[in-house]
Amino acid sequence: MKNTKLILAIIAAGLATPAAAAKKGPLPVSEIKRAKPVDFQSEILPFLRANCLACHNARDADGELNLETPSTIAKGGESGVVVVPGNADKSQLMRHIRQIEKPFMPPRRNKVSAKKLTPRQLGLIRLWIDEGAKGEVPRVSQELNWRPLPAALTPIYTTAIS
Repeated sequence: MKNTKLILAIIAAGLATPAAAAKKGPLPVSEIKRAKPVDFQSEILPFLRANCLACHNARDADGELNLETPSTIAKGGESGVVVVPGNADKSQLMRHIRQIEKPFMPPRRNKVSAKKLTPRQLGLIRLWIDEGAKGEVPRVSQELNWRPLPAALTPIYTTAIS
């Protein structure tokens, strides 16, 4: 009798797993509460680079949407403003990345194998938008360290006349 119940429980668990996997709906969002504000550059930008910026950057802005900086995100794309600062639930960006509204982002088949965002990542974006969608991504120019030419290098100046 005990073995029968155990076998039935295992079978039921096995049957429940495919049904849960097939379930469609919005992606879950973690509730994140903390005292300090979300830092766009260190917390949001890394997973946007991994999952979004291949298609939504300054050079190749699919849908004319550039997600590289808070200011370019605020400009929106061809379908209008994607972020409503202070209200993540009304932001088009959240509806697309939570897969509530099509086109779902990232697309299932994409050129960089981008993955759906995790509940924590979605929670960070929600919190960032609710905090006003602020931030800076400073442009850091790489300093050039010029080195002197090696002494063994002796240039040859020639002129060819024909």
